[in-house]
Amino acid sequence: MAKEYKKRSCRHCEEGTLYIDFKNSKSLSRSVTEVGSIIPRRTSGNCAHHQHQLVTAIKRARILGLM
Repeated sequence: MAKEYKKRSCRHCEEGTLYIDFKNSKSLSRSVTEVGSIIPRRTSGNCAHHQHQLVTAIKRARILGLM
């Protein structure tokens, strides 16, 4: 029998976040592994809308050298 896992809910939807800011590197670092790769949506539990914003914010922070 397959185990049924509890679906993770989007942390940003629960907090009511409208926009993920690229200047807040502390919150962005939770979505990046030690190697520097972005954690995928199925692992992090983010919704599609916030995952897209998150990826864009991480890439902008990398370009500016904030991460």
